[in-house]
Amino acid sequence: MDKDLLYKEDRLVEVEGIKTNTILDKFYFKTILQDRAVYQSLDGIPRQAILHLVGTNGTGKSLLVANIASNLIQNKKVLYINTEVIGDMIYSKIYERCKILGLEFKRDNLFIIDLVRNNEALYEPDKLLNYLKEKKIIHQIDFVIIDSLTAFYEGLENVAKKIVRKIYNFFKVWRKTGIFISQKRSSHEENTSEAAGGYGVAHILDSTIVLVKKVINNKWEAEYYGVSRGKMIRLMRVDDCRVCAHISKEILFEITIEGEFKIVKEKER
Repeated sequence: MDKDLLYKEDRLVEVEGIKTNTILDKFYFKTILQDRAVYQSLDGIPRQAILHLVGTNGTGKSLLVANIASNLIQNKKVLYINTEVIGDMIYSKIYERCKILGLEFKRDNLFIIDLVRNNEALYEPDKLLNYLKEKKIIHQIDFVIIDSLTAFYEGLENVAKKIVRKIYNFFKVWRKTGIFISQKRSSHEENTSEAAGGYGVAHILDSTIVLVKKVINNKWEAEYYGVSRGKMIRLMRVDDCRVCAHISKEILFEITIEGEFKIVKEKER
């Protein structure tokens, strides 16, 4: 073996937050060791972590990352790798979100990779990763969004973990922070971290955030959530995080008419 596998750098990585100005900023904490452990909000998502956003269709995943991108391009460079709709629509959506949120649309800080029009790299992720290196895009960006990760292994779920690991490792080695979206299959339970490709996908990434749409069907649920029967509610929870402490409560939230995510109530698990 040519390379020495023994780690020798002794480099500490401080737990810091990247502020997104979204609901996610309330979910993660750093541990301060004094006489006892004290948890302090990161006021952001953990830097150099790759977050996994998972949920069924219509739970708000793409809207949430569009809000995050709109806020981050104010002072950071964001790479948006799109596999679901053409790049023009992503450009227009983030432009619109900036206007609605009262933000400046800083086009020079947004890099869009359109894998709908140029889908060769979708089936050969190495080509995409090599492109990011050759064009020095990876050197310029601070944050990466993939919407969605599922498209890279559509019909190849038996090798999903291998594909996800390759993409994840690439951005981790370059010390980038990011959010990857995964889709759920109809057979999956809505409130679990399982996505297309199985539980292994969530296991690879640093933290999984589960989004759920739920119709209240019985009296117990109505009393528990404090809403009337027949009402549709939205839930969010952090399933895990390997890099720092996180909120352990289930969050009842709403999406406002302006497209912002607002906490309605926090429920103990």
